[in-house]
Parts: sequence; structure tokens; C-alpha cells
Amino acid sequence: MKFNKLLYLLLLICLNLNGQEKETISTEKKDSYVTGSIFPTIDPFAPRFRVGYVQHLAPNWKLGLEIGYGYEGLSQFFSYQTNTGREYRLWEVRPEIHYILNPKHRTLQYFSLELFYISQNHVFENGNYTLENNEILYFDRADFSRRKYGLHLKYGVFVNTGKHFGFNFYGGLGFRIANKQYSNVLNPTTNSDLFQESPIVAPYQREGVRIGFTPTLGVKLYYKI
Repeated sequence: MKFNKLLYLLLLICLNLNGQEKETISTEKKDSYVTGSIFPTIDPFAPRFRVGYVQHLAPNWKLGLEIGYGYEGLSQFFSYQTNTGREYRLWEVRPEIHYILNPKHRTLQYFSLELFYISQNHVFENGNYTLENNEILYFDRADFSRRKYGLHLKYGVFVNTGKHFGFNFYGGLGFRIANKQYSNVLNPTTNSDLFQESPIVAPYQREGVRIGFTPTLGVKLYYKI
């Protein structure tokens, strides 16, 4: 008799847990997220804020879009050792498709393909840059622009820390094409005797198109809806 009662109690517990699991799975399959970067200004060369949205499509698929924006105030505050010039502006767009490995798990692991496009502009004074023929050109003032686009293959996880909040950890590798150009150059010269201390940092000091690999690593805060 006692054994039958114990068996009946265990059966009730199993049915209850199974019901809770099904409810959790059903809810998590439909999760969408509003995201924000934890360290929006960690890049000293191109600080920016990022916000995004990840939409549930199907049990194994989610589609995301992230937008970034940088302005001169961020540049002056976070780049005091690596001056990014005046009139700094940046905007970017990053669509991303996620493949969820196991939508039944509470912590969702995924592989994703992210495309990105970045538009960036500065005004530099008393600087220099390297031409495509490797000649160094010095100037009093110049407009700088960068257009960068490419893709990343990423692995990541959505880790729930509560009913609505969690973290998205990710890392990956991809390739990029970057086109860096100077225009409206004032008093260009190859005479280094006229050169003063340059505010321009290494990533900006070579003009032209460059193709190469690019890593990505980060963490975002998300709000589950």
C-alpha cells in the first residue's frame, strides 16, 4: 500500500515537471529580444552605441537587426589618448540570421551569419597618412572617411538570468573590405620637417582599400519579450 502511494506520488511529480517543461519550451520557442551592447564605447577608434532587435521566426530560426551610432561627444570622452579628430560621425547596420541548435533548452546555443556596413567620418588636423604608393603625406587639415562592410560567422548563447533579462555571449570570425579615403587636404607635403604631433592613430593612417579577416567577440544585454 505504501509502495503504491509512493509510486502514485512520483507519477504526479513527473507529470507536473513534464507539464512545466512543455510550458517552458513552448514559451522559449517564441522568444524575441531587444538588445543593447554592454560596452558601447569600448572601441577607442570608433566608439558607438548599439541597439538591436531579434525576432523569432521558427523553433530553430531567429532574425536580428542591430544599429549603431557614434558622435563627436563619445570620441572626445573615450578617446582622449587616441584622438579621433573633430566632427566624428559613425553609423552602422548589422542584419543577422540565427540558427538555434536546440530550441528545447533553456540556454539557447546558436550559429549565426552577420552582415555589416559601417560609415565613418572625421576631420583631422596636423596629421599624416600613407598613400597607396607608400609615400607619407603630411597636412594641416583633411577630411577622412571610412566605408567598411563584410560578414561574420558566429557562435553564441542566450543565457537567461531572470524572467525577462539575460545575456548574449558571442564570438566568431569573418572578413571585411575597408575603404579609407582622405579628401579636402589642406597644405599637403612630403616634408616631415613641417610635421607636428599627429592626432591620427594607426588604423586611419593608410589610405586605400584593404581586404582581410576580422574577429568579433562580445556580450549584449537583452530583454525578452
